[in-house]
Amino acid sequence: TNHKYDALDFNAISPEYGAAAIHPARRAQPISSGCRRGGQPVSGKLWPVKNDGVAMTHASDWRDTFCGRVDELAQLVAKFEEVAQGMGPRLAVVLGDRGMGKTRLVQELYRALNTTRDPQDYWPDASLFAGNNLRVAPELADPVVRAHYESFKVEERPMPFLWWGFRLVERDIRNAAMSDMATHRATLDFHLAAGAVSRHLPSARERAMGAGAHVGTAIGKKLLTEGINTIFPGLGLAANLIEFFIDSSDKAAKALADVRARRRDEEQRLDQTPSGADTARLDDIHTRTLADLAEVLAPAPGLAPLPTVVFCDDAQFARQGGDEGAMRLLKDLWLRAVLADWPLLLVLTHWEVEWHRDAESQAKDCCASIFAKDVASAQFGLSIKLPKESALAGLVRSGLPKLPDADVTLLLGKADGNPQVLIELVDLVRRSPAWRQAADGSLTAHARTELDRRSTGLSKLILDRLESDATPEAVRKAIALSSVQGMEFLCKLTVAAAEALNMGDANPALLDAQRPHRLVVGVEEGVATFVQRAYREAATALLSGHVGDPQTVEQALLSAAIAIIDNADRWEGLKPNEQTAIWGVVVGLARDHADASIRRYAGQGLLKLIAHALTTQRGADYSRAAELAQQFENGLGHAWSISGFALHEIDRARNARATWHGDLSTAKLATAMLARARELAAQLGTPEARRDVPVSLDRVGRVAQVQ
Repeated sequence: TNHKYDALDFNAISPEYGAAAIHPARRAQPISSGCRRGGQPVSGKLWPVKNDGVAMTHASDWRDTFCGRVDELAQLVAKFEEVAQGMGPRLAVVLGDRGMGKTRLVQELYRALNTTRDPQDYWPDASLFAGNNLRVAPELADPVVRAHYESFKVEERPMPFLWWGFRLVERDIRNAAMSDMATHRATLDFHLAAGAVSRHLPSARERAMGAGAHVGTAIGKKLLTEGINTIFPGLGLAANLIEFFIDSSDKAAKALADVRARRRDEEQRLDQTPSGADTARLDDIHTRTLADLAEVLAPAPGLAPLPTVVFCDDAQFARQGGDEGAMRLLKDLWLRAVLADWPLLLVLTHWEVEWHRDAESQAKDCCASIFAKDVASAQFGLSIKLPKESALAGLVRSGLPKLPDADVTLLLGKADGNPQVLIELVDLVRRSPAWRQAADGSLTAHARTELDRRSTGLSKLILDRLESDATPEAVRKAIALSSVQGMEFLCKLTVAAAEALNMGDANPALLDAQRPHRLVVGVEEGVATFVQRAYREAATALLSGHVGDPQTVEQALLSAAIAIIDNADRWEGLKPNEQTAIWGVVVGLARDHADASIRRYAGQGLLKLIAHALTTQRGADYSRAAELAQQFENGLGHAWSISGFALHEIDRARNARATWHGDLSTAKLATAMLARARELAAQLGTPEARRDVPVSLDRVGRVAQVQ
């Protein structure tokens, strides 16, 4: 039996998606509490074991219990069914306030599809989401996920559907490491080549069977290999999916690039004389991503399209002045899906108040105004407003198994239907042993009084927990220091700053903050993330009381960052995402510094981040680069002088703005470039310096031509 099926009541999720749809041995047993923890009932000790023998070793925790939301989950499953049955694209928006479980609901959709739509277990089970509200898709950085894909060969488990999830963040410059499309594509690229194979394998199997060869025989394998070679010549079948991805990634990238080039040629013929900006935009990572998804959703003749879920978490940040690239990608993806009848389920989570405000304003620069009409459409749309959840008793009983019904009701009333608030209240009772009667485990009169006077603000409850004896002082200091960097933070920088502030080694405390305290994730990867915004807010509130004066702390972080940048050996020892993260911190902390030489580091950081955005292997992110170029331009003349930077770096920033916003937006940068080029030509008199003058004149001329 595959245990990933043990905890899902299919009949409760959707009548047409009932237990009869799967093998009798995999039928679910309803759980009386209406809740489940991860992949099995709340009494389970471990996460499921896949039928391939690979243990999903994420430890179970009472806080991972999922309660209620049966109707909402059934609605999402039904929308996927419509997509899978060829009824066209569907759009679902999940609305709710912070802590109401928007992301968790979509994680449960993954579990439902993984359980009922993936009989051969291409996708790892949903235990990968345990304790991590930020994870929206399987990530190869997770050793358990990687072990899963190393456990089978590419021809053994065709992909039944494509799941791509990515999470948007506020465009705080300190979040530079994880907020670009290249990072989001990390959970997509691995599956593109495997998806291509999945669509070719049925015809390859048919050819093998037609030749009288079973696919398990040598000749059957040979014919299957030939089928693979029609996509990636000379590759054949690798030992497992990981090896296949590594071996095929270059070939897959070339194949997709060839497709994009053909489409670009066609578009250029239609447009006759496309501008340089238009040509560059065709190479933008968002355009490339749309083209790559088109190969899955609308493949070549003779191949079946693959039902696809694209999940954008925190879509309120896809807007003008925010993540404009993601906004354009989502808009164009949905438009093409509607026009071409693609089998796409587009799922967005969004803050509820902001959705209604933006939709009513009818501004054309945000997700709500783009999608509100189709969300309201009976044909395409689904709007799920997460109400206060009443079916949360199972969550209380997961954390406090012996608590009497009356006390369960008290906690439920205090939480007022907010799952995250309830988790904090249950945790408060768990860490207060004197609040419960020894005889029957009921709450004391003092406990009820304390609970009654407690704030139910999520940030305040979290701060109270962090201030309690349940959180070691070293953990408090480490997360407070890390919070200065942003939602995402470079662990090595936290460690270096801690040493400078005589706090000792922060490494053990960061690992403890990840487990068992579940405040951050990603410590082993080098760039970690607070699990929730409320955790970062609470950590920031600890700063002055547990670490020191915030200005002194910021200066220590900035000095530590600059010391790493200026030390060639230490800099080369950083991974690319760590280098990006440290430049983001420097920009955030140095741009308003009193010392002009320090502010120059901020300008340099912006130019480095622009170069990074334009040179990713997956394509140039002109949206991100243009945003950074705007910030560089804003600092010209008062935060930093143009004389401190190379003209080719400034021209790269100017080009990013021209590509994304048009030449007219580059007037200030082009004019500053020309003045600097003339100055250098007069000072140096070299041929190279003189050549920069006509180049800069050309940039100014482009602006004048538009004007």
